Amino acid sequence: MTPEEEVLSTLDGLVRAGKLGHIGVSNFSGWHLMKSLAVSDRYGYPRYVAHQVYLFAGRARLRNGS
Repeated sequence: MTPEEEVLSTLDGLVRAGKLGHIGVSNFSGWHLMKSLAVSDRYGYPRYVAHQVYLFAGRARLRNGS
């Protein structure tokens, strides 16, 4: 089992148990997200429905007041 399959299998169990309604990711590269979506489609796991990009450089500028 690949890491993507393992994570998505676990999330699938949580969705089926009603613990989660939807799943999303943060800071995935484009290829990583597409690979995970392909695994979801292949095995019938839930698909990620949200992708949040967190920029560390932007936060540093905010702290410095620039």
